[in-house]
Amino acid sequence: MSRWLVTSFVGLGLVACGPSTSPTTGDGSGTTATDGGSTQSVPASGSGESQPATSTSAATDTTSPTTAADGASSESTDTEGEVGLGEECTYHFPNCADGLKCVLVPAAENPMAVCVEVVDDPVPSGGACELDPKTGQDNCDATSFCSTFIFNETGYCTDFCEPGDEDAGCADETRECTSSSNGNYGCLPRCNPPDELCPDGHACVLFPLSGSYICTVTNPVTEGQSGDVCYAPSEACSGQCYQCADGTACLDDLDYGPGCDEDLGCCAEYCDVTVGGCSNPLHECIPVPGVDTDLHPNTGQCALPEDFDWCDGTVENPPPGQCPPDDAEPNYPWCSSFDTSACTEGQVILGGGECGHCWCNDSCAAVDECPVPATGVAEVVCDPAVGCSLLCNDDVDCPNGMDCRFHSGELRCLWQPDSCAS
Repeated sequence: MSRWLVTSFVGLGLVACGPSTSPTTGDGSGTTATDGGSTQSVPASGSGESQPATSTSAATDTTSPTTAADGASSESTDTEGEVGLGEECTYHFPNCADGLKCVLVPAAENPMAVCVEVVDDPVPSGGACELDPKTGQDNCDATSFCSTFIFNETGYCTDFCEPGDEDAGCADETRECTSSSNGNYGCLPRCNPPDELCPDGHACVLFPLSGSYICTVTNPVTEGQSGDVCYAPSEACSGQCYQCADGTACLDDLDYGPGCDEDLGCCAEYCDVTVGGCSNPLHECIPVPGVDTDLHPNTGQCALPEDFDWCDGTVENPPPGQCPPDDAEPNYPWCSSFDTSACTEGQVILGGGECGHCWCNDSCAAVDECPVPATGVAEVVCDPAVGCSLLCNDDVDCPNGMDCRFHSGELRCLWQPDSCAS
C-alpha cells in the first residue's frame, strides 16, 4: 500500500546522473532528475524554498551581462577562463579566473552559478566545511564544494563531477555522481544497508533512478526511529524536513501499518531479507521495490506483509477500524476509513474527523431496492444523491456497530471505529 512520499531521499536533493550534461533542479517541494533526456519529479520535504538551476552552455557569451552574487548586473568582456569573483559562470564548464571555482548559489533569489574564491589552506574532499548559502562561498579546495542539507551553513567537502562525462566522472567506483541539495553535482559514496551505512551527518537513502543507496548530508536533527514521522519541523529546519536516523528510511511502496502518520509518513528499519530481524513483531523484512539487486541483493525494509490480515486472530487487539465488530449489522456492509473492500467501487462515503466514519451508499431508484437492517430501528431511505442510507432522527437506535452522525444534510447511521463509539 503506497501511502507516503517517494522514497527515502525526499528532502535530501539527490538528482540522477543520466547522459545529459544539463542538470536541473526543482523547487523546495522537490528536485528534478535527468535520466536519458527525460525528467522525473522527485518530491522533497515541503520547505517551499527554491533550489538552484544550472547552465549548460560550453562557454560564456563574451558580450552578455554577468550577474553578481548580490543580484546586480554588470557588463563583462571576459573570455573563457577569466570570469571574475562573484560573476556568473557556466557550471560544469568552469570558466573562472585562476584562484576561483564555479559553484551554484543555494540561496540566490534567482538560481545562478558564480565564481567564488578557493581559500588559502582549503579543506580537502571529505572534510567538514562551512558555506555561505547566499554567496556560494565555501572553504573547500578547488576540486570540491561544500555539500549541505538545504541551506545549512555546515556540511562536507565533496568532489565535483559531471554526469555523462567519463572524463569528469567519479574516479572511485564506490561513489555515484549525484546532486546535493545545493545543486552542485558531486561524487557521493554508495552505502549498502542494513550493515554498511554512512558517517555522522549523513543518511543512507535510496536513489531510485539508479536503484542504489547513497550517503547524503541530512538535516542535523535526524533521530527518527522506526514508527516516528519522516518529515517534521525541527529547530534546525523550519520546513517538513527529513527526520529518519541512519539505519531507517521513510517507507514508499511498503505499508508500515496503523500508528503511522499518513501525511508525514513513518521511518522504518532497514533489514537483511535473508535474516529478518525487525523489531516490530508484526513486520517482515520485505525487499524494497526499485532497488538494484545486483548492488544490494539482501536489502529490505521492515513493513507489514502485503497480505496481512488484522482480523484472522493473529493480533489480540487490532487497531480501531481494522476489523468489523463481532455482532455487526449483516445487511449493510461494514467499512471503515482503513478498509472499504466491502463497498462497491465508487460508492463509499467517508465521514470527517478523527473517527473516519463510513458507509457504503449503494445506488437505488426506489426505497424498496434498499436492504432492511436486521438490527436497530433506523428508517430506510433512498436518496438519488447518496443512495441507500439509514436515518436516525429522534434518537432512534442505529443497527449494531453503526453510529448516528450528521452527514449529507441528515442524521444518518454510519460505521465507526471502536475507539469512537459514543
